[in-house]
Amino acid sequence: MAELNREKVMTLADMYLPRVDEGEEGFRYADYYLPIDRIKEQIYFTTFEMRYRFHKWINTLHYAKGFRKKMLPLDTDALFLNFNYTLFLESEYNVPQEQICYIHGSRRDKYGSLVLGHSEDSDLAFKKWYHKHENEARFRPNLKDKKGRWYANDRLTYLSYFIEDETKGNWRLPIRYYAQEAIQEAIEGYYEQSMKYTSGIIYQNASFFDSLKYIKRIVVVGHSLADVDMPYFEKIMDSVDKNKVQWEIYYHTDRDIKNINHFCKRFGVSAQTMYL
Repeated sequence: MAELNREKVMTLADMYLPRVDEGEEGFRYADYYLPIDRIKEQIYFTTFEMRYRFHKWINTLHYAKGFRKKMLPLDTDALFLNFNYTLFLESEYNVPQEQICYIHGSRRDKYGSLVLGHSEDSDLAFKKWYHKHENEARFRPNLKDKKGRWYANDRLTYLSYFIEDETKGNWRLPIRYYAQEAIQEAIEGYYEQSMKYTSGIIYQNASFFDSLKYIKRIVVVGHSLADVDMPYFEKIMDSVDKNKVQWEIYYHTDRDIKNINHFCKRFGVSAQTMYL
């Protein structure tokens, strides 16, 4: 969700933009607004509509046959920070709801309220994308056609993000300039709307983190330890006496081991690892 392909969006929009400008024969405003509206609809789907459909999908999940044979022994008197959306701890382990913090919401919540997104700062994400592509040939001021002739770059992605002076851009038609403005605004708005605001989520669950003060043992099961959730672990570290806490982390693949090693190095802790 943090890597919406700007170039593909711009290219798709340009494919459907009219090839004639205002005042010319055959021009219709409907042909101008339609591709813009289509792009905005798709972006809307990936931000708002996706939350509803994702929640609906969560409510269709069923546990695999024979799952109880694979259940781990858990301390049902413990506190739980639950990163998935199921009620498995309550329904199968009989853990009281008040001992569980559903940090991203649970399937019992109203539709559209589940937390779904990325943690990438929008400005940082743009800078990373820009620096990754700024020196690529297709984003240079001049390109060669199939006959080897040079022409001013007219790609909408280049004109929207890489050109130094847009007034000198090869827009071909004024209508393309106004279209890319609207599409660019929608693309960049996507990053803001799809971001997982972990700081706000942590604030809303402050009482849970405050309750960890005297915790002596932390067990991590089924978590990839990916960067997107690191702010939560940072808050856990701030909430406990890390010099007195024993860590146990379950792993399933070699990649998990690498993530665990990176996690321990990042926070200066040691952990007992167990295969799941």
